[in-house]
Amino acid sequence: MHMKLFLKKNRIYIILFLVLALIMTVMLLREENILDMCFRWLTSSEYRKNYCLYDENPECSVNNLADLIKNAMDPQYRHFDELLVFGTSSIQISLPLVCAVSGVLFYTRWHSVSAVELYRTGSTKQYLYRTILKEALKT
Repeated sequence: MHMKLFLKKNRIYIILFLVLALIMTVMLLREENILDMCFRWLTSSEYRKNYCLYDENPECSVNNLADLIKNAMDPQYRHFDELLVFGTSSIQISLPLVCAVSGVLFYTRWHSVSAVELYRTGSTKQYLYRTILKEALKT
């Protein structure tokens, strides 16, 4: 009962999180050129046959798509600059997820309880600064 109520009450947040997490995952895989590798793996038998010949990993054994993704994401055979770019792009891609969830939380709070709190505070500017700071530190 509680889970059903929780899902019904927070449906918009769950949908927003799932959509943004999917976008974040696809963008992360695209930035690392893994989607292109997967597409070539699925469409070209020659690429499947010769993948391990040109790989830097001497223990390359790629038999399916999951092994291909695991081998492509292995940090042991990546250079420092590639890992730096991967970390930077991960932060850049995940930042909209954090901002969107924070924005939705701020919007719902603003339209529900904020009218009473604003009346109690007296100053809109002071209330906004305090609320934004509280929400920013909460997430």
